[in-house]
Amino acid sequence: MSQEKWCSVDELSSYLSVRRETIYRWIKTRNLPAHKIGTVYKARLAEIDFWVENSSRTMLFEEEDEEFQRVVKSSRNFDNEIEIKSSVVVDRRREFEDIFSKFSEQIKYRDNKNLLLAGDSLKILKLFPTNSISLIVTDPPYHSTQKSNIMGDTQFKDDSEYLEWMKMYIKEWKRILKPNGSIYCFCSSAMEAKLEVAFEEEFNILASIIWTKPNAPGFDGWKQKMKKEALRQWYPHSERIIFAEPAFSGNLFKSYFGNLLQGWRKKANMTMKDLAEVIGAYGKVNHGGSVANWEAGRNIPSFEQYNQIVDALKATGNFEDMPSYYDVIRAFHTSGNSEFTDIWTFPNIRPYKGKHPAEKPIALLEHIITASSYEGDIVLDCFSGSGSTAVAALKNKRLAISIELDNQWIQRSMDVFKKISDSNYESFPDNYSMKSVQQFNDDKQLQLNLDQEYQHQL
Repeated sequence: MSQEKWCSVDELSSYLSVRRETIYRWIKTRNLPAHKIGTVYKARLAEIDFWVENSSRTMLFEEEDEEFQRVVKSSRNFDNEIEIKSSVVVDRRREFEDIFSKFSEQIKYRDNKNLLLAGDSLKILKLFPTNSISLIVTDPPYHSTQKSNIMGDTQFKDDSEYLEWMKMYIKEWKRILKPNGSIYCFCSSAMEAKLEVAFEEEFNILASIIWTKPNAPGFDGWKQKMKKEALRQWYPHSERIIFAEPAFSGNLFKSYFGNLLQGWRKKANMTMKDLAEVIGAYGKVNHGGSVANWEAGRNIPSFEQYNQIVDALKATGNFEDMPSYYDVIRAFHTSGNSEFTDIWTFPNIRPYKGKHPAEKPIALLEHIITASSYEGDIVLDCFSGSGSTAVAALKNKRLAISIELDNQWIQRSMDVFKKISDSNYESFPDNYSMKSVQQFNDDKQLQLNLDQEYQHQL
């Protein structure tokens, strides 16, 4: 939301996370800088931010105004969060450079945000440092679809051979993912159940997402063309996306942070009750309060609560440096303004010259990346095709690593990445827009500004 935009009372209520009645009370009694325009109050966010900061410094508010004290505290936490995020971004760039240093002849494209490697991705993954990747978004051959125009889709004689091959990847994915990382693996509905069993050896399955495709007639495969009366099972019009996190034995939900917190607490010689009381997360019935739930892996602390945990542990004298929130808590951001259930409705990509046969919508990949990673994180796709995952990652201020075996798609990715870099990361293809696709496919033209359609979507 623009800091200069005029906001309504409802928008201010949402922005400050307080009730509408509180906004009106502060206007009357606390000089909240709202202006009466006609019959309604409105305010600019820049003025509101200054008011919160100034009020917290000059102590204009009584201690009993709990809602305001919470807003002030949140503002201070936000400043602290920005500082910590900056430090994490520096760490991620260092990790990105470390990965880059492991390769030479495999590198087909590289800049300070993006790396494209050519070759057998299973062999290449073995060269990655352990715990170096924040998010894996990948689209391996489905096997069950048996499409000859997709590399690897017809190479397995049966399901068992395919699953053994996938298990080798799953093992490597667990190794290279950060303990608080995530993976999204596309697959067919026919192989989903068997793949989930394979994943469960190393991962916690968080969701089996159904990607349904509300395509217009004529762009929905064989759905309209086929003879429905000839079907002997339900027509497979959706794909699946397995969403998972690395699993660690030691607590009820195999949670990495749960084990970490328990180990820290014991090193500090604190009981659950001790820690809960210090950070204000004490339960009247369950004396361990939130700490017990965090150690079991049921849920996670907020950014503020985590920093309280760190302060409490350091106060014991048994700790010096502690990892940041972004290094121990798995990223997951949702809202009511985007898909938040496990059924996603993104249309498929319409045919165009140069389209990859299994190309995924950049909008869908952006949805995954913004939900399950932090800015500056490293996103990996080891079956990268024409590079759509990298495009989505770069567009959202992440670092991208792609691995591809097919020379045709390696060259296509190189061309797209070069154009994005030449635009100073201001222009990105949108494979829902034929105009955008044509501009990025035209070697004679580099689109340096976002086209009007794409800009509208922002």
